[in-house]
Amino acid sequence: MHLTRRIVPLSLLFLLALAVALSGQSLRALEKAADKAIANKDYYTAMVHLQEALTRAPEEPALLYRYAEVARRFHAYPQAAEYYRKVLESKEAEAFPEALFHLAEVEKIQGDWAAAENHFRQFLTENKGSPYLLERARREADACRWAAEMRPDTAWVVENMGRRINSPYSDFAALERGDTLYYTSYRFDFKEDTYRPRRRLAKILHSRRGSRGRTLPRKFNESNRHTAFTAFSRDGRRIYFAICSYTQGVNIRCELYYREKDRRRRWKNPPVKLPATINLPGFTATQPAVGFDSTLQKEVLFFASDRPGGKGKLDLWLVTIEGEKFGVPQNLETLNTPENDLAPFFHT
Repeated sequence: MHLTRRIVPLSLLFLLALAVALSGQSLRALEKAADKAIANKDYYTAMVHLQEALTRAPEEPALLYRYAEVARRFHAYPQAAEYYRKVLESKEAEAFPEALFHLAEVEKIQGDWAAAENHFRQFLTENKGSPYLLERARREADACRWAAEMRPDTAWVVENMGRRINSPYSDFAALERGDTLYYTSYRFDFKEDTYRPRRRLAKILHSRRGSRGRTLPRKFNESNRHTAFTAFSRDGRRIYFAICSYTQGVNIRCELYYREKDRRRRWKNPPVKLPATINLPGFTATQPAVGFDSTLQKEVLFFASDRPGGKGKLDLWLVTIEGEKFGVPQNLETLNTPENDLAPFFHT
């Protein structure tokens, strides 16, 4: 659903506990279990199985590389970098031509601009990647150099909002409106889940004047599906959000909805699903944001979707809002790239 790809935290204690439980399995059984988890994009479970496999064959380059790959996809970047380096230091490094590119990629994500630029340029010099990766490496190397030349921004201070807001799980998509903070948290148990390990659910919370975060009232959140992201109309009488479902393993697909306020200023039930022109069947539509087109003099809804007609992966789209009617979604071609473009935000 692209709530965020970093949905579950990497708990070393839990990893160790699961590794002990798996200790009786053969190396091949662990690899097969990892394959199954990867097919379901359940990278956390794949990391557990591969970590146990590495206790049996700690110097096996193919296992090291697979662990680095799933760690990267799980957004466990320090672990990914460590294992890509182990692959590149092995005698069989040439068998993994993309390891250097992905090492540079995770170094860039962690803000190590110099190391990332050096490895992107080394990848270009060796010229062992696909034309797509070589072009990406060229762009990324230039971006790293640009980032390294920027002066640090000292005008802003980033502070953790503490336990009243945050949890050990992912807390994201924060939006402040008046004295209230709305955000999404992945902390909730999926009590009726039959998948193992049991998955979690995201719900929308609110915090007024720094108080402890609480779920929105009147059964706003779905009990067996994710409810995530918030965007308000200009007059504040309508709230847009996404309802998302697991499709296979940990794969998620989202659809956009809205609720309006009743006479008592409470959110109406049930939610209104946006039309199929926006919620295109078989594709995800998520991360709503409301803006105003001064040329059209109309309110517009921005959202992210992997629907056809874009440049690749997730693209940004917009659609005009006219009461209960919506226009035809338009691709924001000037902003989108072949990679994931997401999390739109508009401010007048």
